[in-house]
Amino acid sequence: MKHNIQELPLEQAIALYEKGALQQAQTAFELLRHNAPNNEEVLLYLSYIAVGLEEPEKAEPYLVNLLRIHPDKAEYHYLLGASLGLQALKSGTFRQMLLAPRMKASFEEAIRLDKEHTEARKALVDYYLKAPAILGGTPKALEEASSIEKYDKRTGLLVKAKIYNESGEEKKAVECLEQLLLSGSAEAGDYMQLVGYWKREGNLWVKLERFKEQYSSLPQTYYLVALASLDTESHTEEGIQAINQYISKVGKQEKEIYADAYCKLGKLYIQRRQKNEAFDAFEKALEYCPDSVEANEEISKLKRD
Repeated sequence: MKHNIQELPLEQAIALYEKGALQQAQTAFELLRHNAPNNEEVLLYLSYIAVGLEEPEKAEPYLVNLLRIHPDKAEYHYLLGASLGLQALKSGTFRQMLLAPRMKASFEEAIRLDKEHTEARKALVDYYLKAPAILGGTPKALEEASSIEKYDKRTGLLVKAKIYNESGEEKKAVECLEQLLLSGSAEAGDYMQLVGYWKREGNLWVKLERFKEQYSSLPQTYYLVALASLDTESHTEEGIQAINQYISKVGKQEKEIYADAYCKLGKLYIQRRQKNEAFDAFEKALEYCPDSVEANEEISKLKRD
């Protein structure tokens, strides 16, 4: 039976990809490519599928084709570099030496076309950290991180922390995370990275106390203390006081901010075995964000218990 594009619409092929049926999706997209060899969306999905099937070498020709169609598209240069990097991970030393210049050139071209292409800059950071020092090493990696920081402070500081950590300069990594918290752009996972560093140093609560003394006016200081209390399952009263201070200091924010804070308060009450207070805190979270998965799940657990 002869197939054509109409018998297998693009939407159906995309649906197969999105539900993880990669082999079936690949067949569907190949059929579409047969009928429309220069369809950008088809070529792009075929490259995604090849990477998903751990066959990055098969992604390369699709991306090269895309670049013939759109040589000025930064994302395609980045994806080509990424596919070359994945090939390098599966290759021996000699082939890695052949792939490395092409990979670096692809990332650099992506950045030339789009100076704020964060993923390409992060990929260059990884390249410099893994390459011999003569090719750039830590100084060149930090240059890229600083470039990211100019337009995306959070990501730039996180990348710097990663560079310092991998270079054995943990103190500087901690300083980057502290700076991130003070900037007000940190997310919960960033707070936990800092807690993790201080825990490994063995003086978490001493560090937290000093941090509180130095930055007592900042709401994020108290959020940090509350997360540390939950993480260590200790200093619960201090954690409850801290999250309440955070709520009072945070000012006018998105409703999700308050919902998250009340969820943390609820978990701290659970930690102290005060179920009624915990229930009230999760209910308060739902007032701000009725669709909060965390609050709804915790209330269901409390009702079962």
